[in-house]
Amino acid sequence: MIPYLLMATAFGIVAVLLLIFVGRYAERGAKLAHADDTITALTEQLDAALEKQTRLTTRVENLEAIVTGEAWEAFQRGDLLEGPSIDIPEEPSNEEKAAQMARRQRI
Repeated sequence: MIPYLLMATAFGIVAVLLLIFVGRYAERGAKLAHADDTITALTEQLDAALEKQTRLTTRVENLEAIVTGEAWEAFQRGDLLEGPSIDIPEEPSNEEKAAQMARRQRI
């Protein structure tokens, strides 16, 4: 009878240890899955940051080209006092706006 009792006790101890190891493995698996999600999110953020840096670098290079261009130097010397002329249409008066609204309502 004692050998059966010792064998049952050993089986119980092995079962408890097995449950502990399985629990630790499951916990580690959950942590690894979360780590994979974190790495994926960080990779996406890094790609977005690199793309933004590339765009900003291009913009700075374009601005440097403008500032170091001949037109900018001439403007700094005072040779170019006026830029190109642009015709800006005048804003219609309140009466003209009212007439336009009335025409729209009639249609």
